[in-house]
Amino acid sequence: MRSTPSLTILVSLAVAGCATDPLGPMAREYMLISIGDRALPAYPTDDPNLQLASSFLTFTTSTRGEERALTLVRSADDPVGRLMPSSRAFSYQVAEDRIEITFDCFHPTACIAPPHLAGRRIGPTLRFDQTLGRGPYQYQAR
Repeated sequence: MRSTPSLTILVSLAVAGCATDPLGPMAREYMLISIGDRALPAYPTDDPNLQLASSFLTFTTSTRGEERALTLVRSADDPVGRLMPSSRAFSYQVAEDRIEITFDCFHPTACIAPPHLAGRRIGPTLRFDQTLGRGPYQYQAR
């Protein structure tokens, strides 16, 4: 079988693209479906005034990503609460089925040692057993 130049170029590009993509077969966006054994909305910490309504992790091929979340925040003055959107950037590392996420920190005195989320890919889900609050967190590919 004779190889044509265009076929050689296409195969080379495909191989190069796979080699530089740290996600490999991993999805690009995941939606949080549970914290511990509770479906959302759920409490990510012991603070009863903070209830996580939604969270999405979006990954790029450059080892960077973003978390977007909606948190219901209550107070003594506002017991019903209000939904507060938030987003924060992160870096990540993938090694086989293990993934570690470190959120960017802009206040060095308030930073927590990384990684902030660490867990495994299990089929179409990410399960983070190491979290900043209650855990585990389970995300489903979108």
